[in-house]
Amino acid sequence: MAYVGGKSKGAEHIIAILNQKKYNNMPYLEPFVGYGHILRRVENKKSYQVSDANPLVVSLLQGVQNKRNKYPEITREQYYKLKPKIGDTSFKRAIAAFCYSYNGKEWGGYTLVSSCERRENYPQERKNYYDLLRKNEPFMKSKITHCDYKKWKPKGYLIYCDPPYAKTTGYSPDFDHKVFWDTMRKWSKNNIVYISEYNAPKDFKCVAKKAKTQSLNGKGAGKVVYEKLFQFKGNT
Repeated sequence: MAYVGGKSKGAEHIIAILNQKKYNNMPYLEPFVGYGHILRRVENKKSYQVSDANPLVVSLLQGVQNKRNKYPEITREQYYKLKPKIGDTSFKRAIAAFCYSYNGKEWGGYTLVSSCERRENYPQERKNYYDLLRKNEPFMKSKITHCDYKKWKPKGYLIYCDPPYAKTTGYSPDFDHKVFWDTMRKWSKNNIVYISEYNAPKDFKCVAKKAKTQSLNGKGAGKVVYEKLFQFKGNT
């Protein structure tokens, strides 16, 4: 399922590290869960706690966890009526925002067609992904919370962070990267913390990397960049 900055593909370097046997039976925390592409592949953990600052993302995931929920069909008229209702964090509005939006981008424009291959019924492909999540043990066992990552006070966790990347198109300029890295230093004192980014402060080391073609919002297409996994140097 499409998601700006998502990890639906090319995340093997991350999964390989998070699923090392030495981390078996540890509590797992993912405070930037997105669509759950990493979460669903993290195995053998004592517990799973995940969160996101976006209330519609949380509503979507919580709604998928509830197997009694049916995925609503959204017409173009319903889509544009739901879009301005900022205070509405219902499952229906979440489905509209992501499942029926161009490229999976939140409120990116109503579409029923795949942007890549012009296939009809693109929303159904995303609903198929939700069905995959419903069959996934780590996802179904997860406690999903709506909160800012700074609200967490973790201790003894294996933590994976996939924050908004610095100096990239499509992310909120309100995200304070300095505060984020300071928080990662603090968390690393009592947890095992891994962070995805293109670059990091000098006191963080790259422990894995993966080449990818940068095509966010169609800009920089064909440019090869390295998405890296970092760890605080004091956290070995």
